[in-house]
Order: sequence, then C-alpha cells, then structure tokens
Amino acid sequence: MNTQTKTQMIHPTAKPQHSKCVAVVAVALSVLISAGSASAAQLRDRITVEGPSVTLGDLFEGAGDAASVIVDDAPAPGRIEEISVSKVAYMARSNGVKWTNRTPATRIAIHRTGKLVPHEVLTEALTLSLEDHYLDMPAGATLQIDLSAGFNRLFTAQDALPTAKVERLSFSPRTGRFAAIVKAPADDLNAPRVRIEGKAYRAIEVPVLSRRVSAGDAIRATDIDFVRLPVKRIAPNMITDQARLIGMTPRRSIRTNAPVRINEVEMPMVITKNDLVTIHYNVGAMSLATRGRALNDAGIGELVTLVNDRSGQKVQAIVMGPNSARIEPIAPLQISDVNQS
Repeated sequence: MNTQTKTQMIHPTAKPQHSKCVAVVAVALSVLISAGSASAAQLRDRITVEGPSVTLGDLFEGAGDAASVIVDDAPAPGRIEEISVSKVAYMARSNGVKWTNRTPATRIAIHRTGKLVPHEVLTEALTLSLEDHYLDMPAGATLQIDLSAGFNRLFTAQDALPTAKVERLSFSPRTGRFAAIVKAPADDLNAPRVRIEGKAYRAIEVPVLSRRVSAGDAIRATDIDFVRLPVKRIAPNMITDQARLIGMTPRRSIRTNAPVRINEVEMPMVITKNDLVTIHYNVGAMSLATRGRALNDAGIGELVTLVNDRSGQKVQAIVMGPNSARIEPIAPLQISDVNQS
C-alpha cells in the first residue's frame, strides 16, 4: 500500500477526533458563561427601604457579602428620592458585585416606608401653636383646623412614635390662614421638617337631623347628629343646643344634616281645639280637678285657654300631656270653678 493510500485511510478517522475536542471546549465555555450569569447581581425592580440607609442589598438581588455596604442615605420616611445609576455602578464595582448596567435610565427611585402621623395628632400640635391667636373663644366653641389639600401627609419611621411639633408658624388674623414648619417625631432633633398649610377658625357643633322627621312626630335624640360650623356662620335663630330640639316637631319638611332654625319646629300638639281637657289645681294637700273645653291647639308646656264646663268661665292652663293641663296657683281659684277630686 503506497503512502497516498495510507493518507486516505487515516484522514477520515482524524476528523472526528478534532470535532470532539471542539465540542468539549464549547461545552466548557457554555458552563463558564452560565456560571458567570448565575452569579451576576440583578437590580431590583422596585426598591423600598425601611431604615435610614440604602445598601447594596437593598438595590441588588445577589449582592452577596457586599449586601450590607451603604450606598447612600435613605429618603425621609414616606418619601421617594432618586440615586444616580453611575453611583450605584461605582459602588457595586468597588465592592465586587458583578452587575452589567443595561438600564437606559440615569437615576433609580428609592422609596422609604413610613408611618403616617394621625390627623388628630397633627391638628393638635397646630392648635397648641395657634391658640394664643384665639383667646376670645365664644362659649361652646373650639378651634377648627382645616389642612390644605396635600398637606396632611406627615410620616415618621416605622419604629418611631407618631408625634409632631410645630417649629415655626406664620399666621394671618384677617383670613385665618397659616403656614407651619412641622417635624415628626416631636422629640427627634434630626427629624425632617415639613411645611404644612391650612386655615384655622372658631367653630361650634350644631345639632342637625340625621333623618327626615314628619310634621307632628316628636324629634328624638336618636334623630340628631352634629356638624361643625364656623362661629361667623351661626345665625341668631339657629338652634345650637340639642335640648331645644328634642321633643319638638317640624312645622314642615326640614333638610337633613342642615342647621335647624327656631321657626322650623314647634311643640307637638297634644291638645287640639274643642278637646275635653282635665284641669288640675293643687294647693298644698288639696287637689282639685274639673273639665274644660279647649279653645286652641297647644303642645306640652304651652298655654291653652279652656272654658269651664259648669261655670262657662275661661281659664288658662299649662299643658301637661294629652287632654291634661294644670293651673298654676298664682291667684286663689274660686271653688265654683272646679270640682274637688
């Protein structure tokens, strides 16, 4: 067999050996690439922190031993601020975090959780600062604080007490408008300061009907609710004491949740004209009674004019209830006017 023939016979077996080596190298490279990808850190989609600092662990999944490295200060509680991507990339690279920046953004949003200071805590702090401007408070009135839209979101850290303190205040006595610099918590010297705006005014709680009450039906305590109105909107004929409303009846339909005026209600009529009424008269241990016919309608506590059945004499008595009235012992009553009971 000549050399040419040997070459032809050996060559076919040599080619598969070369292909096998290439395949092994390709698999090895694939494994290395996969291992590298698996160990690469991933930037979190939404970055939220609770504490005062932003760490690499807050920013990346797979930050490893560098997770506790501080990158920047966190925003104030409840706020969102941004950090530059270049700074994040530098801190990651400097601390051995493998991250390839593929985001087109130049800044990353950081949200810090917080605990909302209750509205009543905030308004109480404002009231303490404003009360010197409202020393002439009418009886029954209190200071009402209305915050402007968007100015009632004051936060503290999750582990802090939700307290507040006013550090500076500007106030207009003419309009009642104010602007205050408030910090929370109140005893934290490093707490962030927030500008709060609003309006303050004297207000009184006024009784209103919580449901429609028909004319003739007595108003009960369960029918009454309260609304706060500025003192300057209280008209002289408005009922401000619920005791003057309970037991009364509407003269006509009254709007719910609206102040009630004195002329809109009256005592329920328990005696109507021509009713027979028992008239009572008490003097010491003596009790006298007679009957009379009503000459007018009257409610409890009102005066009714009665004509005596026997004598035809007219008397005025205070209505005690349905078909019942009493004569006040102001002047002696003639025995002929009554029957002893």
